[in-house]
Amino acid sequence: MAEIPPFRPAQPPPARTRAVAAAGALLFLLAVAATGARASVLHGVDLSNFQNEFPCDNASVLIIRPHTVLDVQRAVASHATVMASGAGHSWNQPFFCAAPPANASAPARPPSGAAVIPTPGSSVNIALTTLRPLAIEVNASDSSVWVDAAVITADLLQFLADFVTEDAPAGWTLPAFPWFVFQTVGGAVATGSHGSSLAAGSLSSRQQLLALEVVAADGSLRRYTPEEEPFLFRALRVSVGRLGVITRLKMRIEREVPVRRTLTRLAPSAFLARMRELQAAARAAGPAALMTPNGTVAALPAWANDTEWFWVPQKYEFYQVAFSRADAPGAGAVSGFVPDNTTVFSRKGDMLALGELEFPATAVANLTAGATAGAQPVVVVPPGGPLNFTAGARLYARSAEGLRRLVAGEINAPLPAGGPPRPVDAAQGQPWAEPAPNRPSLFYAASNMAEGTNEITRIGIRDVAGNATVESTAAYIKQPNATLAQLRRTPYDQYEVSMPLAVVGDCFAAVLESAYGADIDGADAANRTVDKGFRTAPLIRLVGPDDGLLLYINLEDYIFYNSGRRPNARFRAIMAALTGDPRCTSSGPIRLHWGKAGWPDAGCWRGDEQYGINWCSFGCAARTLDPQGKFRDSAPDRWTWAGVDLERCCGPNGFDAQREGCACTVRHERPRDKCPPPPFYTSR
Repeated sequence: MAEIPPFRPAQPPPARTRAVAAAGALLFLLAVAATGARASVLHGVDLSNFQNEFPCDNASVLIIRPHTVLDVQRAVASHATVMASGAGHSWNQPFFCAAPPANASAPARPPSGAAVIPTPGSSVNIALTTLRPLAIEVNASDSSVWVDAAVITADLLQFLADFVTEDAPAGWTLPAFPWFVFQTVGGAVATGSHGSSLAAGSLSSRQQLLALEVVAADGSLRRYTPEEEPFLFRALRVSVGRLGVITRLKMRIEREVPVRRTLTRLAPSAFLARMRELQAAARAAGPAALMTPNGTVAALPAWANDTEWFWVPQKYEFYQVAFSRADAPGAGAVSGFVPDNTTVFSRKGDMLALGELEFPATAVANLTAGATAGAQPVVVVPPGGPLNFTAGARLYARSAEGLRRLVAGEINAPLPAGGPPRPVDAAQGQPWAEPAPNRPSLFYAASNMAEGTNEITRIGIRDVAGNATVESTAAYIKQPNATLAQLRRTPYDQYEVSMPLAVVGDCFAAVLESAYGADIDGADAANRTVDKGFRTAPLIRLVGPDDGLLLYINLEDYIFYNSGRRPNARFRAIMAALTGDPRCTSSGPIRLHWGKAGWPDAGCWRGDEQYGINWCSFGCAARTLDPQGKFRDSAPDRWTWAGVDLERCCGPNGFDAQREGCACTVRHERPRDKCPPPPFYTSR
């Protein structure tokens, strides 16, 4: 751990390594959304999520809209409890909101809405998306990027794809990234967000996250790396804001290569057979073999690495999305890949005239097994010879121009005119108004719309995941930019649960049984007319290895909000199967995503049972980095280590269960028999 200066250098490096400007429906909607640029991020307007749901308590929690990282440091030092806020893509209010100030009344609100003077009892959320300027710094020599935490993930991906150098003529990308790319990079990492990759894991994994800059509880700005602080860095990988305010991250990047995407329709029984194959391979390998990327990839079927699936419940269909990379060991020629699909060609149609590139515009990519052997990067080679680059041209002029537009127009877009005023002292908290909830849409609630919405979902899947051979960023599936504005208007809850691969076949048998009964392939036409409770397609992904190898299923409930907050019984039954059926829980409790819905009622979630000794090791990290509870959120029933002697049992590497009397067994205030049955929540 190293304390670093509060200000970055006033003079940025040349444009080739740094670009800074001072000036950024789910599947159902894919088929009907207009094309266009990403909708602008909500810049600290209030403390609700991006759909005006799950607001914090505006009687006790103020909002801070910082100008600089120094403002963030001063805010952390000035206020009693602090949480960072990103783009608001959360369905988990207790983790999102700062804890109310303990033993102190809420600060008085001036009628004029002027800033509130910080007091020892004040509680604040810091809206990081108001920071300016936001920066992205690519280091091609060591395949890494430093990115400010408030940069939107989609913008980082676009920046990397457009960052073209002579040794990366197609640009760069992250090794793996989530489907939903409109959250901030800091928020995505802090909650363990992920795509579908056994080799690369989540954005928080050791394969992707290399270093962090964090505002600590005393307001200092510190840098953490796995080499210097291995234990604390491990805890900070997925910290949910509980250990500090992440301001900057160093991520691994890789060159973009041609990737062939293949979409295949599967009947539920065929999908279940694949899950049973995965389960058998995982059990045969054993847990130890699945704790490293190489061991994981070697132990599991070759088709599993990047594969993901959409489930269209009403149609009794699964859509498998598989990927073949040109740089995979033993990869042969990638047919059907033409230069117009590459960054070199599509971004630089007029660059031949500039003399920066010298090759025929009709050149065809020549990718062979020989070109991908060993550790050499894949390059696009026109017939007759290699690319010829103008001497000294590293970041090409057209690429640099595009990056400048992206940084100024999107990443550092001017804050909306007429928005909330920011005080001269940006470390001061301000009051905010709770937004009106979005109006429900009966279109999603009506049972007779199940067939139609699932049909449009199917069309959307074919559009976003259809067969193609394109570069990495375009090949791996992600939420289209044009859908974000509509997502904000139509309320829904998103859930995400994980299951170990050792039970994935048995667990999906339970899930399909809950959805369909014995007729999982819909042979009886009458069964197909029954509303299954879904309006969008759950997305199923494989992720690992982090602390363990998991399969995640992402599900969305559009019916609850849009039917006047009426519980969605069919959806709830699926969640009950996932979280409570012994076929799913026989290898341990099913885990939930830190930023999403479906968490048990207050007092009914048990971190020690979910994460074992790692839960108490996280408690050791919290005791080290935040001994006074500066970063407490509104979930004291979850962040508890009651009955565990952390002072005596914590060592330099975390919780030491070998010491006498040191067991990671937390005392919970709410007995298990007083909690609701699976899915353990009563709010939906």
